[in-house]
Amino acid sequence: MKRQRVAFKVGLWVAGITGALHGIASMQPNPPAANDTEATLFKLVATTAIDFGAGGPRLTFEQILDGFSHSFTLMMAWVVALGVVALRAGGATLTAVARVNAAAFALLFAISALHFPPPPTVCIAVIVVAFGLASLGGE
Repeated sequence: MKRQRVAFKVGLWVAGITGALHGIASMQPNPPAANDTEATLFKLVATTAIDFGAGGPRLTFEQILDGFSHSFTLMMAWVVALGVVALRAGGATLTAVARVNAAAFALLFAISALHFPPPPTVCIAVIVVAFGLASLGGE
């Protein structure tokens, strides 16, 4: 296999595994509260609703976080699906998709480094490097 295709596949595999693990983890029940303060915070997150106006629904913090979490999992699945199409097309399409993915995941890495725990941040860093290498071309 060529270097570009191998790097691209590594990016796809890591994105797929990251998305799958994130999806599985997000469906697990919340851990029990360690103390009264945590119990209060968990209750507030689950029950405090925000009115976004404009006739939209009132959503709790938990619903908002769940929505973002499911969006992350869906994004990873989309990256894999698009990547499979790009692999089949090869050539300039593969290079273009690799460049877009490298740029998008570089931005996601910046967000992740500030707001996510280490495991997904490390996975996203690997994805950036893999798609970055694949974007150099050389099929």
